[in-house]
Amino acid sequence: MKNSDKLTQVRRDFGGCWPNGDQELLLQACLLQEAKAIDAWRQWKTNVDFNQVDPASNRLFPLLFSNLRAHEVEDPLLKIFEWVYVVNRAKTQRILQDMSDLLRVLHNAGIRTMLLKGAALALLHYKDCGLRPIGDLDVLVPTEQATDSIQILQQLGWTPMETVLKGFAEISLLKKFGWDPKPRPIESFTDTYLAARHGHDFLDSEGHVCDLHWHLLHGCNNPRADQRFWEEALEIKVCGVPTHALNATDQLFHACIYGVKWEPMPPIRWVADAHTVVSNSDNEINWDRLVGLAKSTKSVLPLQAALEYLQALLGVAIPSYIMRELRSLPVSELEKMQHRIRTRPPRVVDGLLEVYLVSRCCFKGMRDKHMSQRIAALPGLLQHVFGMDHISQLPLYVLFEFVRRTNKMLHRKSRGK
Repeated sequence: MKNSDKLTQVRRDFGGCWPNGDQELLLQACLLQEAKAIDAWRQWKTNVDFNQVDPASNRLFPLLFSNLRAHEVEDPLLKIFEWVYVVNRAKTQRILQDMSDLLRVLHNAGIRTMLLKGAALALLHYKDCGLRPIGDLDVLVPTEQATDSIQILQQLGWTPMETVLKGFAEISLLKKFGWDPKPRPIESFTDTYLAARHGHDFLDSEGHVCDLHWHLLHGCNNPRADQRFWEEALEIKVCGVPTHALNATDQLFHACIYGVKWEPMPPIRWVADAHTVVSNSDNEINWDRLVGLAKSTKSVLPLQAALEYLQALLGVAIPSYIMRELRSLPVSELEKMQHRIRTRPPRVVDGLLEVYLVSRCCFKGMRDKHMSQRIAALPGLLQHVFGMDHISQLPLYVLFEFVRRTNKMLHRKSRGK
């Protein structure tokens, strides 16, 4: 099967969770070599209105500038792309410098830290702070040190942000119903909350955002779930401060798992991240470990879909036996349902799965109680985890989400006619 046919099949199977056609051309112009990159650049330039390029594509301009310059392409637009690159490099360097103070305090307190996502990718894989934009700093700490880390953040003046829920982009509508979500109080970071969530955003007085993680993956909240990542982590330094980063295999896994999901604007940056990790890792990818991670975290389907997409769009070299093994692995019905929900536009009933998964995490701390007692305690637990002031806000949120998702679904159907 030709790559173009494979790509069409991927789109048909998984719909809107993938980059659109113009974004795919841009990715090819940024990441491929020689004639393929130049042809993709010329077609992308012909297709798009440069004054209306989407924000996700705009964030790839530094990478586009680097690749076009390497291929000696001459075009007035390169001046704009270069300007974006220079601005981005300065911004990223400033964020890393400012945030190194936080890493230093945590390190001096005996707390291990690990840089995730953009910061680690820029330093280790892109190897150029101008090529990978970052908006905040994602930091993982050991699960058992999460409470101490949160207390240190508070002492340094960092404020917890609102507890993120689905639909908070329309938070102004919630306020009309009398619910004004507020920053989460420090005292509400209880064992129950830490067991149900994998991280939380904190804001400092300068406007920096630190996404503090106590688990690497959403939904993998076992106290020892991250041990394998810590054991194989790389030791690095940020502005002289010791910290850690995922090894190349785990970095590829993380990029793929977080990339394959539906977004209002099709995702795009994870494709460049994954391609860059594979291209710049000098055969360091342990493909068998990658499959093992997918099995142990129940992420077989998103990893398989991501690798198939990278092969089809960019010709990423993935051992054929790895793809055969991923396709042959048994997958539970719950995993299939989760993958369908992650890769399709939100539907009315999809929120029930989120409630179920949160409830399951909460129930883990109530094994000694009868099921009737667990069910009776569930509304209060959900109120606590969702950051609600009153139990009455729980049915309000359910109604709000039902109406919001129904309206969006009807809107999509009307546009499709």
